[in-house]
Amino acid sequence: MIHDVLNEREGHYGDFTTLAPLAQSIKNIFRNAPNASKLTCVQVEVLENIAIKLARILNGDPLLPDNWQDIAGYASLAHEELLNAAQPPPKEVKTPQIKPNAYEAVADAVLPEDPLPVFLTNNKKDKSL
Repeated sequence: MIHDVLNEREGHYGDFTTLAPLAQSIKNIFRNAPNASKLTCVQVEVLENIAIKLARILNGDPLLPDNWQDIAGYASLAHEELLNAAQPPPKEVKTPQIKPNAYEAVADAVLPEDPLPVFLTNNKKDKSL
C-alpha cells in the first residue's frame, strides 16, 4: 500500500533521493539570506514549504497544478500575517454609564413590605387612595 503511494509521488515529483538535496539547497539559501533572522515563524515555515514545492516542480512534473496552487496558498498565509500585524490594535470601548432617571431609581428601590397606607373598608385591607 505505502509503495503504491510512493510510486505515485515519484511519478509526480521525481526520485526522492534527488528531491531531498535540491529542497535542502533551496532552504539553505533562505536560511543564509541577510535578513533571515528578521523572519517570523510563519514566514520561515511558509518559505520552507515553498522550497519543497519548488524542488518538486524542478525535480518532477512542472505541469502539475497542485504545487503551484500550494505555493500561492503558502504565500497568502505570510501575506495575511503581515496584514494582520499592520492593523492597529482595537481600541478599548468603554460602556457608558447610564444613570437611571428618578422613576427607575425608585422602581428598583427596596421598599418595605407594605409601603402604602392601609385603609380599612368592610374589614378588608384596601390600598387604594
